Amino acid sequence: MMLKLQIGTPPVEIEAFIDTGSEITWTNCLPCSNCLKPSRTAVFDPSKSSTYKEKISDGKSCTYDMVYLDKSYTKGTFATETVRIQSTSGKHYVMPGTTFGCSHNSSVDFKTVPSGVVGLN
Repeated sequence: MMLKLQIGTPPVEIEAFIDTGSEITWTNCLPCSNCLKPSRTAVFDPSKSSTYKEKISDGKSCTYDMVYLDKSYTKGTFATETVRIQSTSGKHYVMPGTTFGCSHNSSVDFKTVPSGVVGLN
């Protein structure tokens, strides 16, 4: 199942797979050394968002490296950002300060539209 959402200020629409086996929500971000560009949605550029904030601990970026069962992977930095989701009734829900993974290296081949994963584990 896929979910359309908007991320950043100004908002950029992305589509992501909903995955009950993933622990993190992430999307491909620029710069990206090994990310396949989805066919219909943008790759998020944090430098163009006024609400993007990288997570820092002890003066260093908080990073992640996640490997899936099929050996595909995503690597990047954790950040906070404003996320917007639209309900089926058309109402927009705005969630400022949402933590997500900004992937700068991904071998996940979506083969279709999505540019990320919404982890619900």
